[in-house]
Amino acid sequence: MQGKEVCDKVLGRREILKRGLYSGLTASLAPSLWLSGCESGKGQKDRPNVILISIDTLRADHLGCYGYKRNTSPNIDSFGANNILFKNCFIHEPSTAQSHMSILTGLYPFTHGVSPSSGLALGKSRKTLAEVLRSEGYRTLGFARQCGQMCAEFGFARGFDVYIEGSHSAFIAELQNKFMAGYLEESKDDTLFLFVHYYDIHSDFEKLPYDSPPPYNRMFCPNYKGNFTGGDGKLYASKYLANANRKNIRFKQDDLEYITALYDGGVAYTDKCVGDLFAILRKFGLYDKSLIILVSDHGEEFQEHGFMLHGNPYYYEELVRVPMIMKLPGAAVAGKVVAGLIESIDIMPSILALLTVSNVPGMQGDSFIRLIDDPQAQGKDAVFGYTVKDGPRAFARSSRWKLLTPNIQHDQQFKMFDLSSDPQEKLEITGNPGGVTEQLKAKLLNKYMKLEKPGPQKEVSITPEQLEMLRSLGYVQ
Repeated sequence: MQGKEVCDKVLGRREILKRGLYSGLTASLAPSLWLSGCESGKGQKDRPNVILISIDTLRADHLGCYGYKRNTSPNIDSFGANNILFKNCFIHEPSTAQSHMSILTGLYPFTHGVSPSSGLALGKSRKTLAEVLRSEGYRTLGFARQCGQMCAEFGFARGFDVYIEGSHSAFIAELQNKFMAGYLEESKDDTLFLFVHYYDIHSDFEKLPYDSPPPYNRMFCPNYKGNFTGGDGKLYASKYLANANRKNIRFKQDDLEYITALYDGGVAYTDKCVGDLFAILRKFGLYDKSLIILVSDHGEEFQEHGFMLHGNPYYYEELVRVPMIMKLPGAAVAGKVVAGLIESIDIMPSILALLTVSNVPGMQGDSFIRLIDDPQAQGKDAVFGYTVKDGPRAFARSSRWKLLTPNIQHDQQFKMFDLSSDPQEKLEITGNPGGVTEQLKAKLLNKYMKLEKPGPQKEVSITPEQLEMLRSLGYVQ
């Protein structure tokens, strides 16, 4: 397959199956490759592949490797145990498009400005990770799930030789894997950048809010005898949960546990498919010689703070703390845990630092590689989030303190928490103990005032179909 193949149209089930169904995958180990042996320059054969896996809507504390009680994630747990697990990775806005574009540009959402609900695309002056890596000789492949968020017209296809947004109904993770396998086999001798976006955990829009294939749909709720059906006869799934947010409807405890169990079934299903992807990579000799990063764009709430989905105007931990695991190519770092604070805008600069790619202007993140190399190195003093939609929401978090607000311009709406004694953010701190509240607020406001604005952006006309999908998934009213 030669040249550029950016597919603006959404691929359906027939086209996906036409790529070929791969079964009976067996592991085949490739020679180890140490990052220290990488050299700068386009097309260097000794550079590792880069594989970035994003699992949409995956909150960290629902994985076993982050302490969860249920066995939702044996493959991801094993991946974490054998590589580098980051305990405190934070995204900046719990929304699919905004968060992913931050990962792919190293820019805060406030600066890249991408907003599908407002029809705003990435400005031409911004560089994406795919663009940088393609200029370095990488073959760039991107596979995303149709959700009205990751569309090519908003800038997500920029820099990709192949960017495919698979249809929501046909691109479930197992079919997505089989579809991608054809491209991976054709590209196995290239230096490869692969971006994979799994969407199967995200709330659905048809009946139940979280609806995985059997047996995962009943894995953690086999004995539920309640009457929650996913809707009220008019609204279902995401629309129903979004309406519950608007009307402040509180679910009964057994129904809430059932909904959470359905979500966990989606985690388990996606975990199985992540394991299958690793098997595909091994089959084509790509796994061992690749730098692999697994991350999420945001978490999900189950009324811990009164909301469902990820629409709480206060950005609590369940929404902004995400899993992040990194595998170095051929490096023996099994069981390493990094506790320092990092941000999702740090992912792109860290990848480029590992590849010794320099002179990429404009990124707001910092490389976290020092946290891997030096056991004495500290993470960031604080991490931040600034929204681009629904008013200027924001948060600032240090290792101990968390300050959050639904409107950074309204002084009376700030909330402060001491995470060392209250990790669930239930006990709001009043006053200004030791001056820490005002100090963190000053950091949040100072950074906000200095953030670069998006600059010229392309305006995209949203189709009625895209608008309805955004509405059905709870992204717009």
